[in-house]
Amino acid sequence: IATYLHLYVWPDSLTLYHSDFDLSAPAKIIYILVTLLLFGFGIYLFKRNKVLAFWLGFFLITLLTTMNPFGLSWLVAERYAYLGSVGVFFIWGYAISSLTEHKKLQTLGYLLFAIFLVAFSVRTISRNNDWRTQDNLWFATAKTSPSDPKTHNNVGDVYARRGDLDKAAEAFTQAIKVNPRYPDAYHNLDNIY
Repeated sequence: IATYLHLYVWPDSLTLYHSDFDLSAPAKIIYILVTLLLFGFGIYLFKRNKVLAFWLGFFLITLLTTMNPFGLSWLVAERYAYLGSVGVFFIWGYAISSLTEHKKLQTLGYLLFAIFLVAFSVRTISRNNDWRTQDNLWFATAKTSPSDPKTHNNVGDVYARRGDLDKAAEAFTQAIKVNPRYPDAYHNLDNIY
């Protein structure tokens, strides 16, 4: 949950597959505390403002289908949070709107709104370059999720389509190193040879 919140505060590590969860001990503690604070905030909102509590609950409930112990899906992927993001952004909008309604805090509210608008617009434009082509997407994913064998396998496919068989073999070999039980990488490496 804290990872998703991190993506909403500043989406710096966007990737198709979030597979790298090597957090330091202090980072794990911070993420756990943030998650607990979020639940505490939800209880507080339930008592004070049912509308905001609904939207926070909406965010959490939409993630329940992916956060399961059965490994039916990726633990974290931006696409899983698209629907739930409505709840988070409603709460952000409510907070900024509340600031702009107070005479003393009105300037701060408009300033925060402008900063968020510009920062997220720039990040969106930057991310659009990653999605411009399938090849760009896989290379961007490989930078942010190097421990995922599927990513290396797909990068190998990109190199194979481009005719760079040596780099394709390297990518498939890396996929095998990451997960020696990943059959697609073996199959693709065999095809390259």
